[in-house]
Amino acid sequence: MNRPVTALALIAAGLTPALHAEDAIKGSLTGTIQIRGEYANAYQDNAGPYAPSEGANAKTDHFDFYLRRARLGAKFESTSKQWSGSFILRADRADQVSAATSSAASRTPVLHQVFVSRNFQNSEGTVKYAIQAGLDYAFFNRADLGPSGANLLPTQRATHSLSATRGTGIGFRTASKEIKFGVDIQNNTGDGAPSSKTEREGLWYSTRIELSPPESTNWNIDKYQETWAGAEGQGLLLGIEVGYNQKDYTAAANTPVNGPPSAGDTLTDTLVVGGDLLFRWNGLVALAEARWQRMFAHTNWTTGPLGGQNGNSEASSVIYIIQAGYALPTDFISEGSSSEVAVRWTYRDAVRENRSTEASLFGTQDYGNSGQSYEFGLTYYDLLDMAKDGKGNKTGIVYTNWHAESGSGKAHIFRIQHQVAF
Repeated sequence: MNRPVTALALIAAGLTPALHAEDAIKGSLTGTIQIRGEYANAYQDNAGPYAPSEGANAKTDHFDFYLRRARLGAKFESTSKQWSGSFILRADRADQVSAATSSAASRTPVLHQVFVSRNFQNSEGTVKYAIQAGLDYAFFNRADLGPSGANLLPTQRATHSLSATRGTGIGFRTASKEIKFGVDIQNNTGDGAPSSKTEREGLWYSTRIELSPPESTNWNIDKYQETWAGAEGQGLLLGIEVGYNQKDYTAAANTPVNGPPSAGDTLTDTLVVGGDLLFRWNGLVALAEARWQRMFAHTNWTTGPLGGQNGNSEASSVIYIIQAGYALPTDFISEGSSSEVAVRWTYRDAVRENRSTEASLFGTQDYGNSGQSYEFGLTYYDLLDMAKDGKGNKTGIVYTNWHAESGSGKAHIFRIQHQVAF
């Protein structure tokens, strides 16, 4: 029996126990709405205009409005808490007119999360375990895993670009106050091999561990989040993770100026290693993060002049981030509210082997391509303890200043965003 089949058998054993008749399922509605307005002044390497929202070499609109997040669904749990799960639809970036990612502009909802979890705990209730299956985030890459409702800035961290994985598969979780640990096996991130493949596609494997001091030290962080909106408390949390995307197939094509084209398959293995350190002390929060990725590509040419030949290539990426924020109560505006100023520095090198000539455009994401960026933000929380669970209202303003790694590409972007989460 091969390893994936063995893993599936173990998961099935954990999920087999049936619900008792008295163990009813109860559910609750959940949703996130992020309404964004954006003004951008960006340029290509040749000093021509560039529109980040559209992903086009053109002048930007005077102002762009779109729904960065539009998610609605249900979370459910059995009375005994032995079973839980989620069913969520999304229409993210609706009305963001993007030439590069036209599907992102759609208002049509698609599946975002659908999973079921079988939960266990020790006799004292101090250590919890879970076996889950379905479509969900891997316990990996907190820039994507979130919780997004408690992000320090309205913009997403650039480390999201390196193997942020949400796929269909199986996972194991264990959690105590001091340690959180998870392992996931999912379909690989580009699950969709060309018809001419000669080998089977692989899978995505990942693991992450989060460590925090014991509660007795008063420096424990029980739940990972980027901000607490000024709530009292202190803590440290260290996260370490490794991910491996195996045998990801894509179609390969070579079209020379003179001569017939060649076609084949490319098989890519991707290794990702990351670490992050989270700190909080009352109104002050800080995060340092580093992420490294290396891709190993093997191309098998099957037709054309290159037919029968093989080729290998490697490419690596790195991202470093440091961010900090400070929040204060603003009862003079509204009782129980707070406001937080924040700053973030990001260094991103998408292709380290091409460092001297990588003159890139900003792109269509919240963060820029290869280069450095500085972000400055101000967020208003309707309630002081809103960031404890990411629910409620908050409004954020952020300015992004990005310069390309090479050449004269640059961007100045102002964004204002209101979030409602429930």
